[in-house]
Amino acid sequence: MMKLLRSAPVIALAAAILAATVQGLPAAAQSGAPPKSKSSPPARVAAKTEIIVTNFSTYESPAEVEQAFRKEFGLYGTVVAIKIPTDAPPRRSRGYASITMATLAEAQAAVDAMDGAEYLGRDLKVALKR
Repeated sequence: MMKLLRSAPVIALAAAILAATVQGLPAAAQSGAPPKSKSSPPARVAAKTEIIVTNFSTYESPAEVEQAFRKEFGLYGTVVAIKIPTDAPPRRSRGYASITMATLAEAQAAVDAMDGAEYLGRDLKVALKR
């Protein structure tokens, strides 16, 4: 075990090193506050542009569903991403998808137009993600 050195010169040296280290940090770090990020909005804001589509056939491949949804939902704005969860080996869709649109207005327009639309003999259920 180390002996604790409590002499005045050692304590003064440690205090000087600590002060120099803290002075080189931004003000937020000196106060102990977590740094603020300006790079991206909170996840809740982005989720409002996300659409959930349910009640479509699981017999069509996820790639075919994605292609059809990009085409149809693209009529109402920019489709940023489409996620279609699949089951393991057969790689069939589970019958629901998540579509992210560029803006809330585009997402709402797509929901208004596509809710109840027929796709392969089934009525789609389309809503904004909560």
